[in-house]
Amino acid sequence: MKIMIAALLLLATANACAADVPLIQDKVDRFTGEREFKYEAPMPKDVTKPKLTGLVTVKPDVTLAMMHIAMMSWSSRRKPTAWRYLSCHTTNFLVDGQPLKTMDARHSGSVRDDGVLEFLLIPLEMEQLKILGEAKTVEYRICQDEYRFTANDIAGFKGLHDALMSAKPESLKGKAVPSSGQ
Repeated sequence: MKIMIAALLLLATANACAADVPLIQDKVDRFTGEREFKYEAPMPKDVTKPKLTGLVTVKPDVTLAMMHIAMMSWSSRRKPTAWRYLSCHTTNFLVDGQPLKTMDARHSGSVRDDGVLEFLLIPLEMEQLKILGEAKTVEYRICQDEYRFTANDIAGFKGLHDALMSAKPESLKGKAVPSSGQ
């Protein structure tokens, strides 16, 4: 176990040094034993575009992982776009021009003094995480708004998949992910 942890720390250090390779965070909750891998895209300069996060949580007593794409959208109250995705958060993906079917997105959010903060959680299966990380292009649509993954986003999802496979490969290969988030 110590060797695996050292190898992951070395990988994280190497990722931090390379300008084109995003850092994959790897944390273990010392109380529950849950292990979390996370890729977090930088905040976009245009705050009307979603901020992308890939998150994988592995529970120690379960062979399933919770994998999600989390998209954060921010709308100012001064704009008429507050609650952009409350009533419509259908999300579709095109990976290298081909549709990728995912589970339904779950929406949550909160009203703040200076705007609305919205979150979409899209559960992923292991194979979908791998497909996103191996893609040349990833386009996605939330309701009618279209966006693209950056090269760093694609590399981030590849890093999530690779870190997860090196951490606990046999128990997670090909497993479906429960949509309940538990």
